[in-house]
Amino acid sequence: MQRRIDKSGTLHPTIFPIIVDSISIGFNITDIYVFSPNSSTITLVYITNTIDGATNEEKILDFYATTTLGQVTFNIDDFESTTRYQVRRGGSPKNNTTSDSSGYITFNNSIWSEQHFEVYRYRNHKEYYFEVG
Repeated sequence: MQRRIDKSGTLHPTIFPIIVDSISIGFNITDIYVFSPNSSTITLVYITNTIDGATNEEKILDFYATTTLGQVTFNIDDFESTTRYQVRRGGSPKNNTTSDSSGYITFNNSIWSEQHFEVYRYRNHKEYYFEVG
């Protein structure tokens, strides 16, 4: 969320509209594209205001989704490019994904009732080799 300070020094958040169309929901500059054989309902719980500045293991996005059946593909933009993220369903890791060069992450779900999804910045593990001798 961007903020502005008025002449008296009072801090005000800048509120962006939520834009909903037939295939996406947009908030700030982040769009959630939903491709589903049936109508789907998305309930946004939380979105961080600094996706590209998120620290390791920081929650970035939290939402609920529901549909009747079929595989649903979520394609979400505005992520830091070529960065690893973890998608959790119902609090458990569902999969790890790396955003593409344009900052999109994509994941699917085919188990339905209402599902709770969270996206976290995933710690990038580096391997270190030490020569002992």
